[in-house]
Amino acid sequence: ALARNIPCYTLQTREQRHAVHELKERLRHEKLQLAVDARFHKKDLAAANQASGRMQHSQLDEIMQQLTLLHQQIDIERSVHAASSVYLAAKAGGLHSDASAWHSRREEDGRNKERELEMLRATHAQALERLADSTARLKDETMAQEARKEKAQKEEEERETEKALHARRVQAATTIQATWRGYKARHEAKGGKAKGKRRGASGKGKKGKK
Repeated sequence: ALARNIPCYTLQTREQRHAVHELKERLRHEKLQLAVDARFHKKDLAAANQASGRMQHSQLDEIMQQLTLLHQQIDIERSVHAASSVYLAAKAGGLHSDASAWHSRREEDGRNKERELEMLRATHAQALERLADSTARLKDETMAQEARKEKAQKEEEERETEKALHARRVQAATTIQATWRGYKARHEAKGGKAKGKRRGASGKGKKGKK
């Protein structure tokens, strides 16, 4: 039985050795693959580190350039700020001077306006007085003219009335004279002369008697 089992054991041993050998080969192959992968990974890491270093260096250079530009801009802004401060201070001083001068001119103008206003008030008062005097004189002259006109009108009316009366008197006298002449002519025509003589004689006698 032992003799029969020896070949089987030998076969199993061979199979185990073959399996061990295959495992060793696979392990060696895996180690080689790992070594190759490690080398490639190392190269990749080195390349990545180099690229990262170059990128970082480039970024650092860019950052330094930006920082330099920022410093320049800050210096420019400081210079502009200083110049602006000086300009604004000078401008503020000028504005303050202008404001003071304007205030002084305004006060002077106010005083001048007050004097002009007082002069205008005085002139206005004088003008009112002259106007009142002129109005009073005009009123007096108007009243005097009206009185003269009324007097002249009355005198004219009186003259017209006198002329009318005189014309009436003349007309009446003319009428009386004409009537008397007519009467006398008629009387003389009727022989009134003798009667007139007799009347004249009798009249003289009567006067002598008296």
